[in-house]
Amino acid sequence: MNLYLIRHGECLGQSDPNYYSDPDSPLSSLGKRQAQLTAKYFSQIKLDHIISSPLIRALETATPIAELFQLPIVVWSDLREGFSNYHQGYSLLKLQNKFPNAQFPNEINEQGWQHGNDVYDDWEPRCERVLKKIVYLEDSHIAIISHGGFCNYLLHSILGLGFKKPAWFELANGSISQIRFVPNPEDERPNWPLYPPVRIEIHTINAVAHLNV
Repeated sequence: MNLYLIRHGECLGQSDPNYYSDPDSPLSSLGKRQAQLTAKYFSQIKLDHIISSPLIRALETATPIAELFQLPIVVWSDLREGFSNYHQGYSLLKLQNKFPNAQFPNEINEQGWQHGNDVYDDWEPRCERVLKKIVYLEDSHIAIISHGGFCNYLLHSILGLGFKKPAWFELANGSISQIRFVPNPEDERPNWPLYPPVRIEIHTINAVAHLNV
């Protein structure tokens, strides 16, 4: 299984002072271009699943990829960014009107959804829940569109780094990190004493060459 972790394109919350306090801002003009270039990168790669955070900037980044493959965007709430304050996300109707190709979970309803009130200890169980769902989609090519913080900590879970002494993976807007889950490690590296079988292969972290066009 190949997993592509994609950080959303630049959003107005990063580039426009009028949106700095908005935890759910849309993409900037640069972010929209980054989303298109990311979709173009995948034109030569098979994808079976496109899975996104419910935040607008992630869904807007996922949209051109989903259009390319004519696949639905499956929304997982656990892919949202960490946010220490409280924010009520958009209602299901508003999200469906804006993203008709998206499939939303039950916790997103007509009252919206809860984004925020996170603490550091929330990261590990949330990442573990997502990792279990990813592993269930075996023999697949999966694109996950999420956020710098969440992708950083999901990499902690994938690599077994633990959360007591965190590292940091700097992930640019529109970057792609590719991880391969090896189905039969012992078959791929039989009798390699210096290079033992591994469950995870890291192919790229923070790849951005596709954006330099």
